[in-house]
Amino acid sequence: MTTPPVTPRQRDDHFFLAAQRWLARNDVRLVLLTCHGEVGAPLGTKRQPAVEVPGCVRDLPLHRFVDLSLAGVRDVALTPCSCCTPEDLATVVEQWRAALGTLLRFVITETTPVRAWSWSLSPTRVPVERRGLLGLRTAEQAWPTHAPEADDHARLLTSLRAAGVTSLAQQAPGVALLASGCTACGVCVAACPHDALTLTLAGDQTSLLQAPDACRGEQQCVALCPVTALSVSGPLPWSDVLEAAPRVLATLSMAVCQRCQARFPADSGSTWCEPCRLRRNDPFGSHLPPAAIALLRARGHESR
Repeated sequence: MTTPPVTPRQRDDHFFLAAQRWLARNDVRLVLLTCHGEVGAPLGTKRQPAVEVPGCVRDLPLHRFVDLSLAGVRDVALTPCSCCTPEDLATVVEQWRAALGTLLRFVITETTPVRAWSWSLSPTRVPVERRGLLGLRTAEQAWPTHAPEADDHARLLTSLRAAGVTSLAQQAPGVALLASGCTACGVCVAACPHDALTLTLAGDQTSLLQAPDACRGEQQCVALCPVTALSVSGPLPWSDVLEAAPRVLATLSMAVCQRCQARFPADSGSTWCEPCRLRRNDPFGSHLPPAAIALLRARGHESR
């Protein structure tokens, strides 16, 4: 059985985890971030080491900084590089400050003409404790484990929960949904690309649930709902997103269709579901459903 190849993202995760462990064990409070292999990067010391970031520093996702704070880092210095101008870096740093608030302090430093680091951590050079070289385990805290397939938002939530952070300065991407007139058709569930909506069945009750931590605020569910039952009341608070408790949007009593055995809302008072009623009233499909006719008239199309 062959071992699957390690992806670049997994290599980055392994490097950052090793760097976190080293920073925490050496009680580091300030790190200097620079691009991997960049010439003219700032000098580093054991108390203020330079950390070479795979790729460009401006592309670092927020969860990497939360992980740094979990390792005890409080100040982050960054240097412009050949792939990022000082103006671009300043813009990204302002975005990080607005998002993270007081979790970390950022400063932009000047580069030096000589690359001669006394202490640095890079994907190809991470200091290892002597106990580790001897195979001896050291007591350490539990670090957040990021699934390779998880996107940056899911990784951010994992890091925030591990760090005990209950809120961020920036607004959460998810939106709080409201449901009125839901028919439990399941279109919104299929429309969501992040599986933030689910339909659950308990006895004769069906509930539409929203997962706050999975919602990205794309609102495809709202746009595609055939009965316009969904609406947005505002952004989700970080407390709800991090708690990840499902939000009940609608609960319906269901009946079983006597013709096809499918479940449908019982409030219609019929013993047949809507598709079966349409087929019964229009077996040859020569007439449009009343809802379609009303929609066409609302859009300015008169029936002939």
